[in-house]
Amino acid sequence: MVTTRSILQIKTLVVALFVVLAAAGLASAQTAQGSFTLPFEAQWGASTLPSGDYSFTLDKAQSAGLLHLFRGKDGVALIHSQSYSLESSGRSALTVVRSPSGNTVRDLSLPEIGVVLHYAPHKPGRGSAAAEREMAQKIPIITSGK
Repeated sequence: MVTTRSILQIKTLVVALFVVLAAAGLASAQTAQGSFTLPFEAQWGASTLPSGDYSFTLDKAQSAGLLHLFRGKDGVALIHSQSYSLESSGRSALTVVRSPSGNTVRDLSLPEIGVVLHYAPHKPGRGSAAAEREMAQKIPIITSGK
């Protein structure tokens, strides 16, 4: 037989469990933030970015999702990653592929939150293999807050 006291204890336990789960969800929804200097024009997703100083935010709960890119206080792009992989070592960096047809952002490595975001591959123009050779350059990222 279930008593009123037992029902009250069960309700209290359910509410406590809900509070713990909600707090864990908020903790995992922290935002990764960072900044970098792009020394040249580059294609990143559908956006062409001129050289300059940029900052970004990324919701950790959606690490394979939407990157908010800023130049100063102005939002300049919302960029979706194509895929992601888990990574917890190394330094934060932006990998840019340089080729005769231009510069393209390939990866954003954020080991502080344990992820590398991958972006659409560079599609070089037609030409000889030597002329279309690609070179990758790492651009350091300064991260802040988690």
